[in-house]
Amino acid sequence: KTKAEILSAFNGKIGWGSDRGSSIEGYELALLPYLVGITREENISKTILFQSGFGTELNPYTITNWIQLQNINNSNILTQGYFFSLLNSISNQTSDYNAFNSGTGWNPIGNNYTNSFKGIFDGLGHTISDLYINRPTFDNQGLFGLTDSATTIRNIGLLNVDIKGYDNTGGVVGVNRGKIENSYTTGTINGIGRLGGLVGMNYETNAIIENSYSKANITGTEIVGGLVGYSYMNGKIINSYTNGTVIGGSNVSGGLVGFSENGATIENSFYDKTKNPNFDNALGTGKTTQEMSYGGTFKNASWDIIADSSVTSFTPIRKWDSVNNKYIWAISPLALNYNLGSKSTTYNGSVQNLSDFYSSVIVIPSGYEFLNIDYKFQKDGNDVTGYKNAETYSNIKVALNGTSATDEFLTLATTGNINGNLTITSKPIEPNKVVQNSEVQKVINSIQKSIQMPNSTQSLSNILSLVNNSTVDTQIQEQQNSNFLNTNQNIQTLTLGKNLGILIVNGGVNAPSINIEEIKNLLSTQN
Repeated sequence: KTKAEILSAFNGKIGWGSDRGSSIEGYELALLPYLVGITREENISKTILFQSGFGTELNPYTITNWIQLQNINNSNILTQGYFFSLLNSISNQTSDYNAFNSGTGWNPIGNNYTNSFKGIFDGLGHTISDLYINRPTFDNQGLFGLTDSATTIRNIGLLNVDIKGYDNTGGVVGVNRGKIENSYTTGTINGIGRLGGLVGMNYETNAIIENSYSKANITGTEIVGGLVGYSYMNGKIINSYTNGTVIGGSNVSGGLVGFSENGATIENSFYDKTKNPNFDNALGTGKTTQEMSYGGTFKNASWDIIADSSVTSFTPIRKWDSVNNKYIWAISPLALNYNLGSKSTTYNGSVQNLSDFYSSVIVIPSGYEFLNIDYKFQKDGNDVTGYKNAETYSNIKVALNGTSATDEFLTLATTGNINGNLTITSKPIEPNKVVQNSEVQKVINSIQKSIQMPNSTQSLSNILSLVNNSTVDTQIQEQQNSNFLNTNQNIQTLTLGKNLGILIVNGGVNAPSINIEEIKNLLSTQN
């Protein structure tokens, strides 16, 4: 007889003990029957199934390795509605990995409808990596085979799964009748029908999948879905997504769900239609890979999601919010670059808008054309729209504006941007050109030197010779409108450059005079 058969044979026999179970922390299981009150404690053949705990909500059974995880399958445990917590992540580096993940691989927890897992399993945000199942002729494959309607599985990630089953195969559960939340899978899943990245079959009223996702690649023959293969009889999928690839051999396959019927519903859930262009069966909303990487896609669907630059995934993940003590969705904001470069123009006496020189400023990567980016120009942290005077304006930057500035899922990259430089050159004027009074503009500069203007028109070179051919600050009498009685009130000063061949005219009220603004802009480019 096996030990289990011997235990069963003595179960209930007077004077014999076979199990002290939940009264012992971690659940003590006798391996052989013992004589009550006679067999010494140290001589009882026994094992402790879990690390600690009593299976209650406040003191759950705790799990730290593969054998303790498999111990949930014990007939005294599986259907009793106990609470379980995974205290740490486990993987192929955990010491007992090969004992449960070689040959045909992992034995799913709950393997038929009469022995479905009933309980609360909380991963506490930890992961189970490298789960291996190689049972291509068996149904109901996954970490859990079948779950009861009173079951909840939450806060667990399955990484790099390698699962081969037949029907009703999924990463977390083969057949789900309970609730799954804050859970996800990556890896590969293969089988025949009713295959999903998270769940193979999701059915009955209590079958709810919420705030979960799968990045697993799924290959099957029929009823294949990125998240769920088959959802029916009021099963629900809420605020979930998948971005793995789906390979199915018939038209009852889909990017999110393969087939759905009999009152099953899908709310605010998405799949990657770039990766799965041929599986648009109207079950879930298809979005491009680029749309799936933009947090606004999910925010607009009323997801509880935030922008978090520490997230490295290109799609949303579940993350613990320690401030509000809950799990939320998080995604990295899209970091966009801008490209301005150098532009030049000629002084025209008016403010010249930067938008006239710079268009298509934000570099929009291919596939992100759906973004409508609003921006503004800045220099030294201040907003600027344009410039007037002749000079070079460097280090012009770009900032998000309007709704783009308030969109937490958009930002400008801190590297890779090209700032702007706008050069406004002075407007060329003809040597010896005389400009009428009406065109004179005031230019007030400090007077360093002054010379007496000759009474007659002379060239600048002659004037400069009066001050030893050096730069001249000269007084020019601004010509006033004839309606003003006093024509000598406003004396303007202007710095003149060396050897500039232009005439300076000193005249009366209606005499011609120089356009000082033109001279100033011209001189700004002289040596």
